[in-house]
Amino acid sequence: MWFLTPYEVSNQEIRFDPNITTKGWYEDEYLKDAKLQKLVSTCVLNEGDIIYFPPMWRHATYNTEWASWMSTFLK
Repeated sequence: MWFLTPYEVSNQEIRFDPNITTKGWYEDEYLKDAKLQKLVSTCVLNEGDIIYFPPMWRHATYNTEWASWMSTFLK
């Protein structure tokens, strides 16, 4: 599962804390906050899917099952 926000959305609006896992943030904050759910776009990728998001977008991932992944940075 991917969580994406445009760069313009501030850290205060999404309450980013680097000491909390994505799973903890998802369960303790995201699922309980309707305003936060409107600020953050989500998607789930299936086998063979790829994702592109614009430069400077904030993102986080949460593996809901076993996963392997590859990342490519395009210039």
